[in-house]
Amino acid sequence: MKIAIIGAGNLGLAIAKGILHSNGATTMYLTKRNTSSIKEFEKYGNVVVTSDNHEAVKQSDILIFAVQPGHFAQILDDVKDLLTENHVLISTITGFSISKIEEIVGADKYIVRSMPNTAISVGNSMTCICSNELGKKRIDLTKGIFNRMGHTLEIPEDLMQAATVIC
Repeated sequence: MKIAIIGAGNLGLAIAKGILHSNGATTMYLTKRNTSSIKEFEKYGNVVVTSDNHEAVKQSDILIFAVQPGHFAQILDDVKDLLTENHVLISTITGFSISKIEEIVGADKYIVRSMPNTAISVGNSMTCICSNELGKKRIDLTKGIFNRMGHTLEIPEDLMQAATVIC
């Protein structure tokens, strides 16, 4: 799998470690505005560290967004013209609904929301997931990614806020 993690902060790096430690990516792009603190991830050999979201999107099929909620809309708007029919968009952004994502990138994209908890960093997360209609075709793929770091549970989107509180 060719994976990009857009926003390699605490959660993004925890997800990256889980995927890398389980050999879950053929290539991985990690993006962050200031990359100096994550350069050590390049030691994996199949990881590219960059501040260029465009490059990461172009080179990846699975896009995991782990940015601050206030930055998410602008990032989606910035990369939407690069999205193809192959891209799967996985959002870990609290409070940013699928319909809001669809308003920016279109409903013709595979969109999945995921809500992992902090135990993801030690491989024991319970990650709740939901998707748009098209995204249902990529739920098993998403479960496969997050099951490498614990367990997944598919829930309706209207329960995601409660899942956030519980997690």
